[in-house]
Amino acid sequence: MFAFLLKLRVVLCALALLPGAAHAEGGSLFPDEAPVIARLLDDGIAAEAVGFAAGAEARYCWAARLGSVEGQYRLGKFYLAHRRPGLGPTVATTLLSFAAQRGHLEAQKLLAGRAPGRIDTPACFEQVLDLAVIKTLGRVISRQEVQRYVAALPAARRAHAQMVQRLAPRFGVDPRFALAIVRNESGFDPKALSPKNAMGLMQLINPKSTLLTFSNTRG
Repeated sequence: MFAFLLKLRVVLCALALLPGAAHAEGGSLFPDEAPVIARLLDDGIAAEAVGFAAGAEARYCWAARLGSVEGQYRLGKFYLAHRRPGLGPTVATTLLSFAAQRGHLEAQKLLAGRAPGRIDTPACFEQVLDLAVIKTLGRVISRQEVQRYVAALPAARRAHAQMVQRLAPRFGVDPRFALAIVRNESGFDPKALSPKNAMGLMQLINPKSTLLTFSNTRG
């Protein structure tokens, strides 16, 4: 029975970390973005972590085309790491320049030491993008893929994700399962507050507020 529950936990983890599992109105990593853009960025990071390069590219490109500074940065960084046929380095530096000029610090760091070139936008800016290119994996997410996912998180969120990874084994919980729950509940934001006053990484409800609510309903 224990083995079954453990397997179930890991499968749930795989489903929760898959692209499409995040909800912008809930645990997005980018709550300041418009919901549709936040969803694209969340799914792009998850897609890249599990090796779906085409899916990550499509989502980053769509976010960038919608004017997202984070989308421009993520797509530029993606092109630095994943060379495409017929796509020169100027495409990556162009995208990073767009983000850097709008104040994105990580984009500015990536541009340091790179010679400026001509403005060169990717072909996906002119194409109809198919956001259904990612299919269900049908397998458990590996620990290596989870590590890539954590490494790709925004710096402030990454620290909290790493803390979850460290602490989960102490309570007999698979770190992948714990990460999946926290990602969906709060997007690794310790200050997250739901409309029902659920708080923190795990979106817990203060027992006192529950008692007060119960007391009020009884008059």
